[in-house]
Amino acid sequence: MNRKKIWLILGPALFALSFIPYGGLTQNVRLALGTVLWMGVWWVAMPVPPAITAFLPVVINAVFALTDMSSITNCYSAELVFLLAGADIITMVWEITGVDKRIAAHSLALVGTSVRQQVVIWFLISTVLSAVLPNTVVAAVLCSIAMAMLKFVGEGDVEKSSAAKLVLLAIVWGANNGGMFTPLGGAMNLITVSYISYIEELTGAEFLYTDWVRALWPFALAVTVLTLIYLLLLPCKKKTLEGSKTYFSDLCKSLPKLSRAGRISLIVFAAAALLAFTRQLYQRQFPVLKPGFVFLIGGLLMFFLRDEEKKPIITWEHVEQNLMWGMFFLFAGGTALGALVNGSGASEVFAGLIARFPVHNTFLLVLIIVTLNVVLSDVINNTACAAVTIPIVIGIAQGLSLPVIPYLWVATVSYNLSYTLPTSIRSIPIGYGLSPRYMFVRGIVLTVVMVLAVSVIGWALITFWPGFSVLTNVG
Repeated sequence: MNRKKIWLILGPALFALSFIPYGGLTQNVRLALGTVLWMGVWWVAMPVPPAITAFLPVVINAVFALTDMSSITNCYSAELVFLLAGADIITMVWEITGVDKRIAAHSLALVGTSVRQQVVIWFLISTVLSAVLPNTVVAAVLCSIAMAMLKFVGEGDVEKSSAAKLVLLAIVWGANNGGMFTPLGGAMNLITVSYISYIEELTGAEFLYTDWVRALWPFALAVTVLTLIYLLLLPCKKKTLEGSKTYFSDLCKSLPKLSRAGRISLIVFAAAALLAFTRQLYQRQFPVLKPGFVFLIGGLLMFFLRDEEKKPIITWEHVEQNLMWGMFFLFAGGTALGALVNGSGASEVFAGLIARFPVHNTFLLVLIIVTLNVVLSDVINNTACAAVTIPIVIGIAQGLSLPVIPYLWVATVSYNLSYTLPTSIRSIPIGYGLSPRYMFVRGIVLTVVMVLAVSVIGWALITFWPGFSVLTNVG
């Protein structure tokens, strides 16, 4: 029996173990955890294409009814699916019209052709943008632009290109990390903020956004530096992208005038990105017009707008053959897995494990909180993880007569430390060809490093910095 068949059988075999009663867990919880193991094995080992694995939550829930089916199927029509579809259609026009060539030439002329330099720049851009913008939008937009550059220089086959792998990892991990810098960095942060009124009642102090930045900057700085160092230490056969900085500078000057279709695609993409990044300016007037639908509208416009010859900029025949269908299903499958775990009650069981530990050692308590949240955030949506675990963290702190605020900060940081499984935004680079196995192997090492680093920093701040445990604006 070859290795592929072994992995093919191992996935459902692990799921079959869920029928064995264990530890007082309900059958629904066991089946949900079995689904996590099955999908995890198949995503990492890939005995079948990842997009096929992505439909397992539908199959499992159809047979065993672990949760409301609509919560599962709705994931396959989530907003980000439409964002990815719209962005993909627009960037197809880039390939047809040579916009990708221009983006690549200008990027390489400005940043340089060193792969390490490219990794640093893409990582920092992604991190900074994700501090104030939705990380899904940041990851989707930057991956589209980066792939345009990589394809032009002959690194478009991600599976074979070590340079492409690193650039895509840099973008998605940067988008992951950036969320902890400000309360605006993601919906999981807003869950934390939603409990602040409760904290204000306990402490008699008013929460300010400056409190967030003041308390979390040591974590944010450490996580950013460690991730970047780790990225730069990863092996890469390709040291430079084809050509030189001078070559690409000369290429920029020699490029012919951009076609009408190319100009339109650039304008539409830029307009969609701007609207996605500034949603707060129009959300009252258009409450349903979220970033995903903005990009979908932009993609659909490509079928109706005309080029110099009065022909549609792109045709459905071309889109049908070239659209990255698998990426949509992969993202949806990861989200659906999270919905299955959450709906079955498995996430509450995970979270409840904390409460079973009579922990009085500060470091051990911090380590348990961070580890649990990191594991959960890799499996389910980190926003759902925050909603489940924050009340438990608050309850444990109060039960042990500990200050609530520092443990709330530690929990919030840990929701932004997911690096391994192709769930949430991590499905985006997988859709462009990055191997789930590669992400898992590289990500598991970084996960261990981050869990230990954040736990040590959290313990040190709680122990030696009194200001970490209070809000500054006392009423």
